[in-house]
Amino acid sequence: NGNKKWLIFDGESPQAVTIDDSGNAYVTGLYFTSKYAVNGTVAWTESEGGFSIAVDPEHKVYVGVAGPGPEYMYHLRKYDSDGTLDWMRTLPEEISGFYAVKVDNCGYIYAAGLETLPSASTDKYSQTSTYRFDQTGQALWHVSFIPLNSGSYRPFLELDHLGNAYVAGRAGLGNGRFAATYAAKLQPIPSLYLSRDTVSLGEVN
Repeated sequence: NGNKKWLIFDGESPQAVTIDDSGNAYVTGLYFTSKYAVNGTVAWTESEGGFSIAVDPEHKVYVGVAGPGPEYMYHLRKYDSDGTLDWMRTLPEEISGFYAVKVDNCGYIYAAGLETLPSASTDKYSQTSTYRFDQTGQALWHVSFIPLNSGSYRPFLELDHLGNAYVAGRAGLGNGRFAATYAAKLQPIPSLYLSRDTVSLGEVN
């Protein structure tokens, strides 16, 4: 009926929220990551934040980080259910970070972000990059593509029950001009995506 159960003022600049199968809530922001119990009390909080967050069936938490500067020395962090840091992973410096993180039914982690491309012009171009990790944080595959052969912007990510990843976002022409929206479906077969080669939108199916 829309009645408010609890309201908390906590953290700074929240960026993403998710819930687990018990009704606990998880929020990450620029400088914090917190878990809230069903009644709204803070279960744990960490001073490290991010732009995306996901939780698996065992209530392990995954936070994707995105942004420039020395404070972003890693791209993906995993916390145990009690908030203890399990591992963190750093990717090549051209990866600006992950704006979307999801976990499938088998515990594999998918993360989508942006990868900076060299450009002869003054425009900064980037391509969409999607990774699949195992439970230990080992990257299984990585596929990148430039939608419409132009720059891409903050991507969105969703999974189906078969582990297919769907990536969507906006493609631009530089100077803040957006050309179109795009969507791509990536299959969970590692052998298809062992290469870091860039492919066009039409070749990703």
